[in-house]
Amino acid sequence: MIRVLVADDSPTARKLLSMLIQSDPSLELAGLAENGEEAVKLALELEPDVVTMDLIMPVLSGFDAIRALKRAGGPPVIVVSGALDPGDEQRVFEALELGAVAVQAKPHGLPDSDATAAALVEEIKAVAAMPSRRAAETFPRMERPAARRHRLVRVAGIAASTGGPQALQTVLSSLGRRLSVPVLVVQHIAPGFLAGMSGWLESTTGLPVVIATDGMRAEPGTVYLAPDGAHMIMGPDAVLRLDRGNTVGSHRPSADPMFASLAEVAGGSAIGVVLTGMGSDGARGLEALHREGGWVIAQDRETSVVWGMPGSAVKAGAVDEVLPIERIGPRLVELVSRTKRETADRGR
Repeated sequence: MIRVLVADDSPTARKLLSMLIQSDPSLELAGLAENGEEAVKLALELEPDVVTMDLIMPVLSGFDAIRALKRAGGPPVIVVSGALDPGDEQRVFEALELGAVAVQAKPHGLPDSDATAAALVEEIKAVAAMPSRRAAETFPRMERPAARRHRLVRVAGIAASTGGPQALQTVLSSLGRRLSVPVLVVQHIAPGFLAGMSGWLESTTGLPVVIATDGMRAEPGTVYLAPDGAHMIMGPDAVLRLDRGNTVGSHRPSADPMFASLAEVAGGSAIGVVLTGMGSDGARGLEALHREGGWVIAQDRETSVVWGMPGSAVKAGAVDEVLPIERIGPRLVELVSRTKRETADRGR
């Protein structure tokens, strides 16, 4: 059983979240907190597996409660947030910097009738499994002959899910203005949070971060996020196309179409990166990219919140390097810079 503590100042929200937890046989309601101070006290006393935390609460805010639990080595926290004040969407991502591991929207029903509720249940289960990732099997580092990494890098694609916003921030922050290629990103996140994440990433990494629109040309040094409800595909001449058709593996956007498009239009001139996240999205597209000579990097188990997506890509044999999160950004810069130097040397 996964024991969950619910912290929310709204009686209605507490009741709905309690019903949601009790509707799943693998979840157990550990307790209810009406403010941040009570959340910290109960989390340390009851030792639940996961805490769902509202942000705007009396006595002690969710932000301060997350900070206190992080400092005390408390259980992992999932932010479950409703709408904040207009223009204040970025604040929810401050909670990730303080120590929360994921963000989900407040549900309006139960999992059998509300996709938001179903996503929250899956997130709770994934976060509760975090400690087990360190005890599982390890995979050897795989390297391809250097001769296959010979074409000038033109584009990088990144996929992430649970724990992804923090991982993306770490990777993008280390790029500075040194990565002279466009970066395409598919991040699984609850609808309504993407604009806030875009602004937060831009303000904390120093890079331009935009939500892609159909027909937009991917420019070097800019980060493009796949929008809610649409697959992002790169076509010829680096023109981005949005596909609002069928879901892929229950996802829209999915990383598989993005990586597959990079394989088709860029091949060995593309880099694919898969970061922390539950499920297997991206593995199939990375297989295609790998076959076409693209270079593929996966985040390692130890620094991933959930090693589902990276682990699936590794097991598929689609990965060239498995790296801790803090080394992925510098490695991207190194690969791009190296191929630029090699191309210049051959041109002399």
